[in-house]
Amino acid sequence: MPTASAYPEFEFLTFTSHQARHLQVAATKLAMAGGPKSPGTAQLAISHAMRISATLDNQQALTVARFGRGQLAALAFEGMEVPIDSAPPDALPTMNHLKEDFECACLASRNQILLELVNHKAFAFDIDNGGKIIRFVGNFKGGGQNKLPDENTFSRPELSSHAGLRLGAHTEAPYQCQCTPLTATHPHPPP
Repeated sequence: MPTASAYPEFEFLTFTSHQARHLQVAATKLAMAGGPKSPGTAQLAISHAMRISATLDNQQALTVARFGRGQLAALAFEGMEVPIDSAPPDALPTMNHLKEDFECACLASRNQILLELVNHKAFAFDIDNGGKIIRFVGNFKGGGQNKLPDENTFSRPELSSHAGLRLGAHTEAPYQCQCTPLTATHPHPPP
């Protein structure tokens, strides 16, 4: 595992057990309210992030501030509670099942709170998620080692790493990230 001294642009933010419990309870509440895709949950995420922020010690607060100022290229969170304690399924559930899955909503809600904690907005609109707020990544198109129940085995699978195929270096569709929330005085994200 990398250390902060080995990579000065990369740091860990390690939660205490109390902070991790608060984060998990908050993510569950947001998921019960419908998750990031539901109206009003953005404000709830901000509120929970502010409460967790108030419990940060000096080192944690410094790490969050450094990331917010763009002085870190990456920030990894550790010490969080494991949201699901079960073995992976034998087969990938359908996209429709995952869209309604409560545990998926919890994970997405936790990510929404973590982004707010570091005052970071991130979203991705590309062909893989159809412009939705929550993006599921998996072999939904076939071609992987385990065949999908409705997979057309006669068609050639799409060349995609999500289809379980090994690809060389490549880029994805553009992602938009920004560190300042959009407001009426700044209605458009920076380029």
